[in-house]
Amino acid sequence: MATIQNVRAANEPQRMYQWEVEIQGLSTGSEESLIYHAQSVNLAEKSVEAIEIPYKSERSFYAGRPTDSRNVTINFWDDESHTVYRFFEDWYDDLVASPLGGSVPRTEMVADIVVRTLNTDEETVSAEWMYSYAFPITIGEVSLDYTSNEVFTFEVTFQFDKRVRQ
Repeated sequence: MATIQNVRAANEPQRMYQWEVEIQGLSTGSEESLIYHAQSVNLAEKSVEAIEIPYKSERSFYAGRPTDSRNVTINFWDDESHTVYRFFEDWYDDLVASPLGGSVPRTEMVADIVVRTLNTDEETVSAEWMYSYAFPITIGEVSLDYTSNEVFTFEVTFQFDKRVRQ
């Protein structure tokens, strides 16, 4: 747990470009994890409901239940074969259009997503967040046009059950 002394001793800032994403445990026929450096990650928001208790002319506020969205959004780069896009499109299609209907076991459609930030040596992990039982709920739109020379990117928003900071 971070203390005030830890904050006072902070000296080297975390670089925004030093991180990686790993997708673990997706039942895709192999035991391999997908480790990828995507364009950006929006770590899941943490929020809590504020409870107001009025007493005479004063108001007091207390922390209530968590109201986290339980979503994490990752913006991926892709190659000319659309390998990454097709990977997530196939995963999404398996979720919503399974020939087995609602009888697909949960373990067949979810994965753990790990986001790691790396120290300046780019090898030592400085922080790690795991989003358990995640699955894609949105594959963002892709805009294709002749006026742009941009790299092909797309966003995937995942819903998850549990967040663990390690």
